This record gives sequence, structure tokens and C-alpha cells, in this order.
Amino acid sequence: MGSMNFAIGYCLYRAGYECVVFVKRWYGEGLRTIVQKCIAILERLDQTLALKITAKNLIEPLYKDKTFLGYLLGFVLRAGRIIVSVIIYSGVAAVGSIVCFLWLALPLFIVYQIVINYELTGNLL
Repeated sequence: MGSMNFAIGYCLYRAGYECVVFVKRWYGEGLRTIVQKCIAILERLDQTLALKITAKNLIEPLYKDKTFLGYLLGFVLRAGRIIVSVIIYSGVAAVGSIVCFLWLALPLFIVYQIVINYELTGNLL
């Protein structure tokens, strides 16, 4: 009888341990990985869009053409590029935020569905 209690206790201990490990991996490592991937995407976009450099050169003439048309085209094209860059950055950040939220909510949603279905049917199977 003593070994049976030990086995049940050990199984409960392992189940609790595995739940803790799952939570640490899902919410810790998983979320960190998603955030790192989003940051990597934003860094790659920054190499292409160069928002900071474009903003720094906003009032510079286009192709060093110091005529009125050079200044006007430089400002208009760079302002357009800044607007497009901000929209793209915002879109990537929004998608990343939504993915993070879904990642955080998914286990809770699954547990909620299990509880609701258990209450409706009266058993898990």
C-alpha cells in the first residue's frame, strides 16, 4: 500500500513539475522568441527603409540639385518615403503585438474550452 501512495504522489509531483516547465517555456522562452523575431524583422526593414537617415536628409535637395525643383522633389519624395516607412513599421509592430497576444491567450483559451465543454457534457470523454 505504501508503494501505491508513493507512485500516486510521484505522478502528481511530475504532473505539477511538467506544468511549471510548460508555463516557463510557453510564456518565457516562446514569447521571447516571438519578440526577437519581430525585432529582427524590424531591423531588416530598417536596412531597406532607413527611416532615420531619410528623416535626417528630409530638407536636403534630391541628388544634390540645389535648384528649387531639387529641394521640392527631395522634400516630397523623402516625406512620402517617411510616411510609407512609418506605416510599414506600424503594421509589422501591430502584427507582432497581435501574435504575442494570441500566443499568451492560447493556453488560457484551450483551458477555458475544456472547462466549458466539461460542464456541458458532464465528462471529459
